[in-house]
Amino acid sequence: MAEQQQQRQRQSQSNTTTRSRAQLVKDAARNNVPEEVDCIDGSIITDLLSTIGWIDYDLPEGIIFDFQHFTKYKLDKKGRIAQLALGQGLYTTKDQNGTIGWISPTPEFSNISWILPKLISRLTELKELILWKCSSLPENFDLPKLRLLVLQNCDSAQIFKSSSNNNIKLPVLDKLILREFNISNTSTTNASYVSNFLKQLPSLARIEYIDDVKQADEKRSCCDRSRRSCTLFLQLLLSKECCNAINRNKLVNIGIYNFKMTSDDVQLIFNKLLTTEYYPNITGIALQNNGIETFQGVVSENFIVNRTLVKLLIDGNPVTEKLLDNDKNEQDALLSILSNYNRVSCIGSEVISNGSGSGSVGRWESIKLKRYGPNIDYALRINYAGRTLIENVPLLPVPVPVLPSAVMTVTNTTTTDADGTRSSIPLSLWPIVLERSANNAATQKPRLGSSTLRLRRSTGLLNGNNKNQHTGLYYLIRNNLPFFENLI
Repeated sequence: MAEQQQQRQRQSQSNTTTRSRAQLVKDAARNNVPEEVDCIDGSIITDLLSTIGWIDYDLPEGIIFDFQHFTKYKLDKKGRIAQLALGQGLYTTKDQNGTIGWISPTPEFSNISWILPKLISRLTELKELILWKCSSLPENFDLPKLRLLVLQNCDSAQIFKSSSNNNIKLPVLDKLILREFNISNTSTTNASYVSNFLKQLPSLARIEYIDDVKQADEKRSCCDRSRRSCTLFLQLLLSKECCNAINRNKLVNIGIYNFKMTSDDVQLIFNKLLTTEYYPNITGIALQNNGIETFQGVVSENFIVNRTLVKLLIDGNPVTEKLLDNDKNEQDALLSILSNYNRVSCIGSEVISNGSGSGSVGRWESIKLKRYGPNIDYALRINYAGRTLIENVPLLPVPVPVLPSAVMTVTNTTTTDADGTRSSIPLSLWPIVLERSANNAATQKPRLGSSTLRLRRSTGLLNGNNKNQHTGLYYLIRNNLPFFENLI
């Protein structure tokens, strides 16, 4: 298919008609593109479809084709195409705002790959682009407003190799999603192709790797493939080539969904991926629906802490069921993680979907808040209230914290750094610190849409009760009373 497409493009100059190519495209677009679409963008898409070969390149007079058989789109207020999904025989999901969700092909087109023409760069208002089964990106791939790129059912050995030497200009692209994406290997050559592509994304802040949710069955072949894919993705992120290529000051979120993680994968994430040596500014990592059985053994004497992490989304894994069943070993393991990652205040929520999407895409019908018991709730509260400001992160698991129902036993939490100096905040700053902690505990209004509301509810802080909203700050001060007394 790709070779035939290239041949058609080489022969384009020899195709002569009584009308100009521009007029052919304009007439075909007028007859087939919905009126709501800007006429210029409609002509560009029509030209693009014929260049790929999905419709007759010669665009004979009176040609009729199903525009939405090949494209799914959303327009801005001026009728310009702002979101676009491309593939042959597509159907998609959309949320309540009309945002394009995941795309899937009809069966007869499931194995057809294609090359994205450089005409795509003429869609100057495009902000989100989803490509299904695309085998190659164009030269001079220049989309100045593109914020999201989804590569679905693509192969790393093809698409990254083809784009490694291209002049890619995606200056504001901050989210890259690889869905059902085949990472063939982590050889130096393949890592080099990937790194050359990532190097051309200076604003990349989030990367997601998502497996097909239908592969969640327990067939041995699917499980083996899923485990292998997840391990290859982690190894690729940890490769020297990718670490040097990614703007590590910008990358703050990583999402891995619907795989079968091994215990070694979990160790790689906590002991390498989240460390300052690799990606020091990660504030959120999503590990949902990955078959994680346990967090025991994650925190050890050589545990290296990421001091920026605030969200660790773990719902959908077997370990969460153990937590709900009050498994003491798993609760202690999670408490150790929350003590070392002492800014983490969100560990996810169980969300029930209407089936229209997976991961962070789709319309959520209902929310079931998970409560993992008072000790974990306590740890999440004081982390959110500002625990990291008054204590160093211990390198070993800490004792179970003091709760309101327990006998009050207070220890001095002032510690020293490796060089023997005490970590503290200047006295003059404490009024600001406490004021911000109180505000954090009391004001939980979502700032990034419903997804933020969904995630923050899981901490148990958003319950509408002012008394309970301040408990995080209360615990923080009460259980660290000697520290505050030393400041007076």
